[in-house]
Amino acid sequence: MAEITKNGDIHAILLRAEKRQASLMERLPDNVKEKLSSAEGRAARVKVTGPDGGLFYLKLIDGRLRLLDEPCETRNRVLMSDQTFYHLVGGSLTPRAAKAHRLIQIAGEEEMYDTEELMQAVEDWLAEIRASLGLKKKVR
Repeated sequence: MAEITKNGDIHAILLRAEKRQASLMERLPDNVKEKLSSAEGRAARVKVTGPDGGLFYLKLIDGRLRLLDEPCETRNRVLMSDQTFYHLVGGSLTPRAAKAHRLIQIAGEEEMYDTEELMQAVEDWLAEIRASLGLKKKVR
């Protein structure tokens, strides 16, 4: 089994995002919170390729996305390049566009990614990352 990445820029960005989730969760509409609660305990394996990439496990625990220190069983696998990750974080690419253009590959139970509400939650999470880095959204 591949080693989880516990250092590097992408790891640091994910850690910062994890710490800022409280403000995001407070602002989510009730229907999105309800959908997220149905995903409680689910985990995803996220592999980011490229020199800044790594392997990360994220799990929804107590309504928040947590970066895990150890591998776990996952229902979904996500694959993207480090450049796609940076474009998502920087706001020059939306998750919807990345998926449509096959810049992100998702395997497993995709239904949790297909609903409008959950895509919006991912976009809000990315906005929190941008805010924590002092970046502004660039998507036109």
